[in-house]
Amino acid sequence: MPIEDFRLKTVTFGVNCAPYLAIRTLHQLAEDCQSEYPLAKSILLHETYIDDILSGGHDIQSTLNAMTQVTEALKPAGFPLRKMSANHPEILEPIHDSDLLDVDFLKFQDASSTKTLGIQWNALTDTFTYAYDPLLAAHSCTKRQILSAVAKLFDPAGWLTPIMILAKMLLQQLWMEGTDWDENIKPGALQKWNAFYVNLPKIENIKIPRWVQYTPDKPIQLHGFSDASEKAFCACVYLSR
Repeated sequence: MPIEDFRLKTVTFGVNCAPYLAIRTLHQLAEDCQSEYPLAKSILLHETYIDDILSGGHDIQSTLNAMTQVTEALKPAGFPLRKMSANHPEILEPIHDSDLLDVDFLKFQDASSTKTLGIQWNALTDTFTYAYDPLLAAHSCTKRQILSAVAKLFDPAGWLTPIMILAKMLLQQLWMEGTDWDENIKPGALQKWNAFYVNLPKIENIKIPRWVQYTPDKPIQLHGFSDASEKAFCACVYLSR
C-alpha cells in the first residue's frame, strides 16, 4: 500500500500549540472580515482572550451593532457565540434563550453573575468581585502548598496586588532561606503565612465598579506614580476627569 499524507484541518485541544492556534485563527478571521464587519475586527483582535470576548459600548445602539457584527463574522467560521451576557436588558433582548448564559439574567441577583478570567462580574450591580475558599490556620506548611494556594487566586488585572505582594514576598523569603519544596517552613514564616491566609477571604468584601466614569466626549487625564523598596516596587495610574 503506498504511503499517504493526511493533513488535520481542525484545532486539536489539549496540545501545547492549541492556545496559539485558536488565537491565530481568530486573528485571521478578523483580517478576512474587516471590510464587511469593521467593528468585529477590532473586537476579535483586541478584546478577546482565548474563547472569551469582553467588549462593550458607550450607548445601546453601538453595542448592538458591535454584537451583531461579531456574531455574523464568527458564524460562517463555525464559531457560534454562546453563554452571552450584558448589563442592559435591551442588549439581551435580540439574543435567543439558548445562547444566553441564563434566561433569568438581569432578573435575579443570584442569576446575574458570571466569572471572567477568574473574576466574578455581577451585571445588576455592574461590579467585579473576588471569591476564595477559606482555609484554617495550619501547624505546618510547605513551600509547595503556599505556592499552590497563591496560584489559585487568578488576578490578571492586578487589582489585588497590594494584598498578594505579601504572599510573594514570603515566597521570596523562603527561596532565600533555601527551603525545599516539600520541607516545612520555619515558625517565623509560618506565622506570617497564617496571618495572611486567614484574612484572605476578606477580599470577598471588595467590590470594583466596571465603569470608570469615562465617556469619549469628555477629556481625561492620566496620573502615574511609582515607588520602590528593597522588597518590592509598585506603580499605579489614576484617571482624572
